[in-house]
Amino acid sequence: MRGIKDALLPGYIIHLANRVQAWVASQVARITHNHDVDLDTRLLEILDRIYGEKVVGRTVEVNGDSTRLYSMSAVVALPDNRTAIFRTVVDVPQSFFACHTAFGDIALAHPDSERIAVISAKQRWTSADLSLVGQTATHIVDLDSQPEYELRRLAA
Repeated sequence: MRGIKDALLPGYIIHLANRVQAWVASQVARITHNHDVDLDTRLLEILDRIYGEKVVGRTVEVNGDSTRLYSMSAVVALPDNRTAIFRTVVDVPQSFFACHTAFGDIALAHPDSERIAVISAKQRWTSADLSLVGQTATHIVDLDSQPEYELRRLAA
């Protein structure tokens, strides 16, 4: 930064900070997306075994009370006209805040729906983060901890 006048230095520093922040955000988004894809694949394999491929809706958009559409990992029609809405969530703020917001809005539009947050490695999550997800999800299922049993119970 030689040759930059002192008066311009704060502007250059702010510009550099903004570029670094944008890069970090893009890296977090990339990592989050890769984990979501892995979790989605595992979730769909399990749901297909339990409910059958024809019953499992994949990457479904569900409307919230605000009329906003939210992309969900899967939707399954359960007995008694209930609906199970699944969203994979990873332990980074962007992912669990988005889940909290989506499930909160969806709960207002579809109060009888089962809203299932699907995670992995529950031991890596803080209790505060799990609590936040649990405020709007009706269930939290850990794919690393006998998920078939929990997912079968939903259909009962």
